[in-house]
Amino acid sequence: EYCLATLSSREFPRHEINFIVSSLKIAMELERISDYANQIAKLVQKKLSQQNTDSLKTIISSTSAMRDQTLEMLKLSLESYDKIDVELAKSTIEKDSSVDKMNKLLFREMLCLGSLHPWVQEVIMDYHVAIRYIERVADRTTNISELVYYIVHGCSLKTVTYSEEIWNDD
Repeated sequence: EYCLATLSSREFPRHEINFIVSSLKIAMELERISDYANQIAKLVQKKLSQQNTDSLKTIISSTSAMRDQTLEMLKLSLESYDKIDVELAKSTIEKDSSVDKMNKLLFREMLCLGSLHPWVQEVIMDYHVAIRYIERVADRTTNISELVYYIVHGCSLKTVTYSEEIWNDD
């Protein structure tokens, strides 16, 4: 509300308006990221801590790698916003396809686990929800980086169109 009141109080150059409006959007992205983190914590505390997750040992390292990549993206996107650094923002955006690939591979692995061990399907589904939240954090982080690009250039960055390459098994 403060930003809108400030905007309406006088005329601003376009780059200042870009910064204010994008900052509001970034705040909303961060709120959603916090919501995802809260949902993951609740899922772990209320469900996964009560379940036998031994069957998931084969995918834990992949999940950890996906989590680490996403946290690195978040750190870089916030740094790009702090410094208004477009190159840092672009490097963050480029990492999103890697997280998407990891998400797809984890989903396949979970399907295989569930078909081989039907008694663990519930824990697999709960674990998948947590992984999906991690992937959404990466997407929101990408949005933040795209907003940094907008602050600097005044136009949206056309992200790389998702080609068939992320769906290939290479």
